[in-house]
Amino acid sequence: LKTGGPDFAPAFHPELLPCIGRLKRPRNIAVGFGGDMWSPGVDPEWREALWRVESKETSNNYIHLTKQPERIVSWWYFSPHIWLGTTMCNQEDVQRSSKIGLFYWTRTYAQPARLWLSFEPVLGPLVPDADWFFEVSFVVIGGLSDENGCIIPPDEGGTRAEWIDPLIHQVHNAGVPCYLKNLRGDVLRQITNPRTGRPFETMNEMRDLPKEWLALK
Repeated sequence: LKTGGPDFAPAFHPELLPCIGRLKRPRNIAVGFGGDMWSPGVDPEWREALWRVESKETSNNYIHLTKQPERIVSWWYFSPHIWLGTTMCNQEDVQRSSKIGLFYWTRTYAQPARLWLSFEPVLGPLVPDADWFFEVSFVVIGGLSDENGCIIPPDEGGTRAEWIDPLIHQVHNAGVPCYLKNLRGDVLRQITNPRTGRPFETMNEMRDLPKEWLALK
């Protein structure tokens, strides 16, 4: 699934699906990162076609990410090799996922799933449910960048250290792998590394990946 053109309309490329079965070794496959599989413009048959492949080729990890977790109820196939992730940029996103998103769905219907969270970009203070971090297998935390990939300074509307610091500590206390990205050096140096008790110097100090992904690298 990709988006493109002046209207960013989603497009599906079913001719590429057989390529998954021809992989010579298991891979980590990012699904629809150029779009959103749960966008209202996505034909449900596209998802079904993908799920048929994912349910057959189970040696790979299929990594999904959506900004619309309330639509996850359309999912019908859960498995440890399928990773469901959602993006949360502000407290409104957090509240939505609590009520009708990933956590509501998996808790209500007791569906086994690998959950992960992307706090990127962080656009304000976030107060997630502390229990979440004991239910997820991976967290990404990142700052705001412009259309050219340049990280925006805090005084120009970019991500602030005081928004990031408590998130990092919550994730660390839960023992969840955490990957930092898109943070300016001046912002990073205002954040305490919970592993050392000292300010971060580089993002490489916390760029962890799930062991299940590392096994397939």
